Amino acid sequence: MPRSFFPDETVPRPSPADGEGRAVRLDAPDAATLERIATGILPGGLEGEPPRTVLFREVYHDTPEGGLRRRGATVCVRVEEDGARTLSVELRDPDEHEPVRRASERVEEGG
Repeated sequence: MPRSFFPDETVPRPSPADGEGRAVRLDAPDAATLERIATGILPGGLEGEPPRTVLFREVYHDTPEGGLRRRGATVCVRVEEDGARTLSVELRDPDEHEPVRRASERVEEGG
């Protein structure tokens, strides 16, 4: 029987989902963990969907001097294949891995 792919110390980080469902962002530390994620059972009785391809482009912005990064800020614009754009801003405490604040706004093409 397959085992759950989440080690005790690893917890998925939810991110804003565009469209239906909920997106979960997960950073795999190595190839073996990624393989367990791709082929293992989902934790907590969750049921997955068949894989699908989603095309998008993400452009990260900063000042020429790297001022946003130094202050723990990340600014990203995602352009999806339907033309919709999402602006995301994350602020982090320099000593913490997880974002302290996160905001995201999606605009449909022509909006």
